[in-house]
Amino acid sequence: MNQTRPRFDVPMAILVGLPRESEDVCRAVLDYAAFHIESVETEAAAVERIPAVMPHIVVVPLGAALDEISERTRAVGAELVELPPNLGKDAVRKILKSAWESAFKRAR
Repeated sequence: MNQTRPRFDVPMAILVGLPRESEDVCRAVLDYAAFHIESVETEAAAVERIPAVMPHIVVVPLGAALDEISERTRAVGAELVELPPNLGKDAVRKILKSAWESAFKRAR
């Protein structure tokens, strides 16, 4: 029997294969917004974790292979963020804030 899994009230994000500097900035921004954060190194790991975690946001480096990640992200109603390299904290905060606002509007 297929059954829709409920989404937890805790904001969730998955960071996929980000360079260390970008991951640190994303973690700082998302921690401040009370997100639970998981990091994975590869697209394959992300494809496995997205249906299990049901994140609100999935963050990948700009130019990453997105076919399966995009499909899984859409399936759970999450926002996919392609993060350009070498952005400052303020720019990352604006991008992620826009993503979580969109994700939460969709979840209502």
